[in-house]
Amino acid sequence: MMSTLVLVGATLCAGPTHPGPAAAMATVQGVLLHSLRRPPPGSITVTLPPASPTPPEPKRSVILAPAPGGWSLHVDGVELGRLAEPVDAEAARLLLAGAVAAGDEVLISADASAPYAHVVVLIDVLKGLGVERFALNIGTLEGLDGGSPSR
Repeated sequence: MMSTLVLVGATLCAGPTHPGPAAAMATVQGVLLHSLRRPPPGSITVTLPPASPTPPEPKRSVILAPAPGGWSLHVDGVELGRLAEPVDAEAARLLLAGAVAAGDEVLISADASAPYAHVVVLIDVLKGLGVERFALNIGTLEGLDGGSPSR
């Protein structure tokens, strides 16, 4: 009985004068492993970081929403308090100080009626509290639960 293994157009045969399919397969595996160790000329080598066993921490959600006489400030769906018009940096810092920590990633959402200057105040306060990574939500607010905004 004759068995055949086809590899990139080549045929390896097993028979009375050949070592057999197991030896042929071991040879093919050795060739494949050897070729995987050395990248072909002109290729790009990419070094990936080791996999992390823990998932990344979710972003904190900071929301500035209109409220009577000013603005309400929410973190992860919980109202921290109210900010008078115009938004004062020190008042915002006092509200956010216990709710966010250095190293947190924060998603900032603001109602469309919020002046740009108010959002800048929030960014400055968050940076002062040690938040280095933040994103701005460009959708509209649908509730204060930090859920998915519409686009």
